[in-house]
Amino acid sequence: MRSTLAVLSVAVLASCRSTHAPATRETLDEAAVKAMSHALLDAYDRADDGGFARALGPSFVLFDELRLEQRDAILDELRKRRERQAPARSRTYGEQHVSIGSDAAVFIGETVEHYPPDSARPAAEGIPAIPMEFDGWSTIVWARSGDAWKAASWQWVRGGADASREKWNATYREGREFNPEPNKFLVEMVKGRKPGLALDVGMGQGRNALYLASQGWRVTGIDISDEGIRQAREEADARKLSIEAVRADANTWDYGVEKWDLVVLTYASGNDAAIRKALKPGGLVVGEWFHKDAVPSIGTDTAEVAALFKDGFSVVRNDVVQDVSDWGWKERVPQKLIRFAAQKR
Repeated sequence: MRSTLAVLSVAVLASCRSTHAPATRETLDEAAVKAMSHALLDAYDRADDGGFARALGPSFVLFDELRLEQRDAILDELRKRRERQAPARSRTYGEQHVSIGSDAAVFIGETVEHYPPDSARPAAEGIPAIPMEFDGWSTIVWARSGDAWKAASWQWVRGGADASREKWNATYREGREFNPEPNKFLVEMVKGRKPGLALDVGMGQGRNALYLASQGWRVTGIDISDEGIRQAREEADARKLSIEAVRADANTWDYGVEKWDLVVLTYASGNDAAIRKALKPGGLVVGEWFHKDAVPSIGTDTAEVAALFKDGFSVVRNDVVQDVSDWGWKERVPQKLIRFAAQKR
């Protein structure tokens, strides 16, 4: 999602050409773009239709996921919220980025929007009168208008766990990118090992969990994807194997304490501190990931991985290899990978 927003920013900066005298980078800096964007969103949250309108260009539009809303319709919505004295919304900011061109600027920011209870909210809005939160990314394009900067557009897309779930659901429905067979490094590392209680983090469609179950392990797999969980359960039933498949966010799930004999982290990550505590003494963690030289945005290296399991663990393997990854495997192009295993002392 972030790469998509970055492409959008570049495209907008290239296409938003003003007929007024161009601005220079010195006339607008990163802090100013953030301040303008925060003020715009704050006016929207407080239903300050006057303040919101003053920041808008004449052709302003809001693209809210699949809906395109025009300037006048948005202002009308804010007026109605103000007139019925709807409680003010608020938002908590996360990651933020700013791009500044000669005559346009783009703000990209992740926020969690907080909706307080609103018993007077019209039923047609389809939002219950209870506190709610929405995690999303806002992209606001600012264009020079005379001596002022005006918002030309605002795009909102879903973020957080919901966006991640939608992405992975599509990935597992299409089934094109990943190796459906168990990870070969995992197979190597558990060969001859006495089966016990195993946890597969980021289980996906269950390729590793099902393999472990076929070897006598009692397996729990967690994944954020409904589709991955569905496929894993169906395949387990078809092969008459027993696994527990749980839809969960790997960053917030309760891993327990000294519970697992094996934790699998192939092309996945979770709560590292919780995973360390969750392994039994003698338990093994096995992982494979892209090296950061191959995929800088999500890759790692041997030093980073070893540092996570420095205290209380003995490193069994920490290798850099050139091999075909489990993702993009159909192209059969070798990439730089990290293969890691450590045993809890």
